[in-house]
Amino acid sequence: MVRISWSAGHGLNTPGKRTPEGMREWEFNSAVVVEAIRLLEQYQDVLQLRLDDPTGQRDVPLQERSNRSNSWNADVHIDVHANAFGNGGWNEVQGIETFVYTTRPVRDVTLATNVQRRLIANTRRPDRGVKAENFHMLRETRAVSILVECGFMTNREEAALLKSAAYRKLCAQSIVEGLVETYNLILKEDDFVLERAIVINSFADFPVAELLANFVKAPIYTRRVAESGKFAKELLVVGGNANGLLADRITLLAGRNRFETAARVQEYIG
Repeated sequence: MVRISWSAGHGLNTPGKRTPEGMREWEFNSAVVVEAIRLLEQYQDVLQLRLDDPTGQRDVPLQERSNRSNSWNADVHIDVHANAFGNGGWNEVQGIETFVYTTRPVRDVTLATNVQRRLIANTRRPDRGVKAENFHMLRETRAVSILVECGFMTNREEAALLKSAAYRKLCAQSIVEGLVETYNLILKEDDFVLERAIVINSFADFPVAELLANFVKAPIYTRRVAESGKFAKELLVVGGNANGLLADRITLLAGRNRFETAARVQEYIG
C-alpha cells in the first residue's frame, strides 16, 4: 500500500499568487491535484489524502498541512505549484523544475527525477532540472516529498498553457506516470477497465484529442499510461502509432503530421 498526500499550493485568494492577467495560481494547482487523484484511483493499493482546502477559500497554513501528512503516515507527498519570476510582470524565464529538500534524500531524488523526466517528455517545456530548497513541505514532512513547479505564470506562453485544461491534465498525468514508475503501481483488475479511452503520443495532438474526448465522452491518456497494460476495452489513438497497446479494439487516427492527424480526427467525428 502506498499512501500519498497531495497539496495544491496556496489558496484561491493568496496575495500575489497569480499571472499578470489575473489567473490565480491555486486554480492551476488544484486542477492538477484533482486530475492526479482521479487517475491514481485506477491503481491498486493506493490511498490518497488532500491537504489543502478543496474550495480554495482558505489558504491552509503549511504547518497544518505537514502535520496532517505526518499524522496520516503518508509514504509520499506531492506539492503542486506554478512558478513566477521577477516583480510580477511578464518576462522570458520559463520551464519546469522539481524540488527536493536540501539534503537530497535518495528516495526523494529518485521520485523527483522520474516525475521531472515525464513532465519534460510530455509537455516539451524547457527542463530546469531537479533542485534542492529548504521549503517547509519538503523539510517538515516525513514522507518522500517533492515540490513540482509546472511553468511560469510570468511567461506569456506558459501562462496560456497554465490556463489550459489540456495542459493541466497533461501535468497531472506526467506526475502520475512518475509515481507509477517509481513505485511500480499496477492498474486495478478488469472490473475497473474503462469502456473507451483516448491515447496521445504527443502534446501537439492534445487540442484535437480534447475535441474527440468531448465527442465520445472518454478520458485522454499519454502513451506511457497506455503501455502499462490493458485499461480500456477500446482505444482511440491520436497521432503516432498503436504498436504495443492492448485493447479489444484499437482505432488509429494519425497522419504524417499534426494537421493530417487533426483531419483524421475530424473525419471520425463527422
